[in-house]
Amino acid sequence: MNKSIVLADNRPPYELDIDKTLLFKTLSMGAKRIFFAVKREGEYFVSRIDSIKSKYNVNVENKKASIKIEIKLAGMITESKKPLSNKELSRYSKMLDEEMKEKVSEFIHEMKREGYDPFGFGLKYYAHTLPKNRMTHEEWVEAYKNADVEVIVKSSLKSTGSIQ
Repeated sequence: MNKSIVLADNRPPYELDIDKTLLFKTLSMGAKRIFFAVKREGEYFVSRIDSIKSKYNVNVENKKASIKIEIKLAGMITESKKPLSNKELSRYSKMLDEEMKEKVSEFIHEMKREGYDPFGFGLKYYAHTLPKNRMTHEEWVEAYKNADVEVIVKSSLKSTGSIQ
């Protein structure tokens, strides 16, 4: 799948490019395996992520929303422009963590800015809040736009594959 479209009431369809579609599939548990490029610290490699687990929590206090997203990844490096060492796997995993965190944070902030909630943060809030304590829909929309978002990524790269 190369593109996705996000729909919302009273909003025009919002088209996601290939990279954002990949992030959407990763976060929504729709992806079984992804290939994710990392470009950091003078390194460039492509990792094949075989295990993706994500969960999120939505907290609201005093009409201030906070969203915490946790992503766990496991896989291996499949491509690189230069030889990589298995001894450096923890460093490569950290680089993957940073790259994924940056991309996911940018994507979530873009969705908030544009007024879309493709992951159902609002639905989770309404489902886990007693009716007498809930914000109105308009209050939630405003709280969502201003929500603090924390993204935590923990990855485990097991191998550099045949690149050594």
